[in-house]
Amino acid sequence: MRRGTFGRYLPGGHLVYVSRGTLFAVPFDVDRLEVHGTPVPVLDQVDYNVRLGSAQLDFSRTGTLIYRSGRAGAGLSTVAWLDSAGKVQPLPARPGAYANTALSPDGQRLAVEVTEASGTNIQVYDWQRDTMTQLTFTGKASHEVWSPDGRYIAFLAIGEGMPVTRSDGSGKPQP
Repeated sequence: MRRGTFGRYLPGGHLVYVSRGTLFAVPFDVDRLEVHGTPVPVLDQVDYNVRLGSAQLDFSRTGTLIYRSGRAGAGLSTVAWLDSAGKVQPLPARPGAYANTALSPDGQRLAVEVTEASGTNIQVYDWQRDTMTQLTFTGKASHEVWSPDGRYIAFLAIGEGMPVTRSDGSGKPQP
């Protein structure tokens, strides 16, 4: 199911999954591994994690549902700079679905995975200018690593290997 995550088969003959915080159900033929019909929304505001594709729900063997209520896209975080005096400064100022940060060799920029509806991409935050520069656009990027000189970032691109791109945002990722 497009944009569906955390799929589960229920013995009553339905496939259930979460999409943007809504639990959907669709009739499913387990012998043919085919859906039949149109997915129907069953429950709104199910807590889920955009980055991991997981949801806070489970079904008993008898079909009883237990879930954690939450706003769609919950799990936003703030990246912060902690200086040697213990002062905390949020970087960047707005919360987001951030993960796997990597500080540039000169300590001036931060590469970070940012998960949005389109997937996970690599962005670079320049803390002195308070700007974010998006480096990837496929929604399949993770695990960024800086080159020793800070000019390039290598990253894992699901199904595409490990491309390299310029850290200033110019150019396109190359194999």
